Amino acid sequence: MTHRGSTSTARDRILRPVGVLLSGSGAAFLIGYLARPIIMRLFPVEAFGVFEFVVALVAVAIPVASLRYEDAVVLPASRDEARDVWMLSLALTVSTVVLAALGVGFLGHLVPDENTRLWLWTAPLLLLVLRLSKLFELWQTREKAFGTLSAGVVAQRSVTTATQVGAGVAAVGGAGGLLAGFGLGHLTAMLVYARHALTTLTLRGPVKLREPAKRYRRFAQFSSPAALVSALATRLPSLVLLGVFGAEFLGWFGQAFHILYIPLSLVGTAVGQVFFVEAVEARRSGSLHHETASIHTLLASCTVVPLAGICAAAPDVFGFVFGADWRPAGEYAVYLAPWIALSAIGSPLTRVFDVLEQQRRDLAVNIVMFSVVGGALVYISLFSDPLQGVLILGVAGAVSRVIQIAMALRSAGLSPGESFRPYLRPAVEGALLFALMTFARTTFSPGVTTLILALALIAWLPLLYRRTAAS
Repeated sequence: MTHRGSTSTARDRILRPVGVLLSGSGAAFLIGYLARPIIMRLFPVEAFGVFEFVVALVAVAIPVASLRYEDAVVLPASRDEARDVWMLSLALTVSTVVLAALGVGFLGHLVPDENTRLWLWTAPLLLLVLRLSKLFELWQTREKAFGTLSAGVVAQRSVTTATQVGAGVAAVGGAGGLLAGFGLGHLTAMLVYARHALTTLTLRGPVKLREPAKRYRRFAQFSSPAALVSALATRLPSLVLLGVFGAEFLGWFGQAFHILYIPLSLVGTAVGQVFFVEAVEARRSGSLHHETASIHTLLASCTVVPLAGICAAAPDVFGFVFGADWRPAGEYAVYLAPWIALSAIGSPLTRVFDVLEQQRRDLAVNIVMFSVVGGALVYISLFSDPLQGVLILGVAGAVSRVIQIAMALRSAGLSPGESFRPYLRPAVEGALLFALMTFARTTFSPGVTTLILALALIAWLPLLYRRTAAS
């Protein structure tokens, strides 16, 4: 009885702030998705390939930009100590950006695609903007200023969308228009976070960098390498496949991945932000097991059913919504969907490693993940055609994420039965949706199939909400 009450209380503490974050994330999602069919018609497929490569470079650099010390910002009970951790992260970030600029200058010629080389100079600038935005975001997370975080997400997506549409209509820049929108959007979010964060991020007394660097050195020793390996496991395909199959393939691959990942990670990102703060308190009170179980159930419920619908109908949906040029991306999406769904579940759960200060285990898990995906990439580069390569990569990515999820849940104290049980009901519902969409795809036009999938997911959302609120 005690366990049930504590679980219910944990879920209430999670759902309320998650709802605040999703109010902004949902609005941002609608802004971006309503414009995406337009944006994808305004730019050639190759431009998205160049964009994907540059953003992948930035994503791989992010884990080492501040050696993951920023993740320790929410841990100290003292605000002054947290401020010192934040300042240490800022100093490391600036140093890394300088090194990145030098790296692009000296090593940029190694990139095989000439058009991509033209835009490499934007990578250090994007790295700086994204890291500053994340630092201010984490300070706001510590302060539980979830309303500000929600506003920042809306601002970021609005500016990104408006800039990319404007650049596309004006036929300015090709990949440069996409990169400009991406950078300006995150710059806007950073300014929103900074405006509020600076009211509490005050400099009272001397800043101490050596103490937090020593106290939280496990983040630099283990979390940063773990995050780097994890980023490589996710982004290495974009860095490798440009040279194997070309920019057009990378455009299809990148958009297939992101079009699925954005909605599936919508809840995951919001839950992860809240879970990080709540899990710290849960560990102190001895309720981390129940907090993690609630989070895992919520994430599984939100991802499995959409995954099933996409696996059945993606080629028709992509071709109808984004244009005939993008139907190959829909074919890739079928094979990538399980990997993406499991990524949306696994990423928030990795906060367990941070809260328990099990950075060594986190690093070991990510090395295994990287080995699985890296091995698949080696095989693809030597022997595969594009479609077969995506299939192999999707399977490898899904396997790597299953390993990550299992280890995070084990660290939180969940048994195998507790880890598997949250997937039973969503699996049944997903099988029904898969059967419905398979029938629709073989019977109706792509437009009707897309409409049926949209209506089915809309009808499913109230059921998901009621079950989550009542459980």
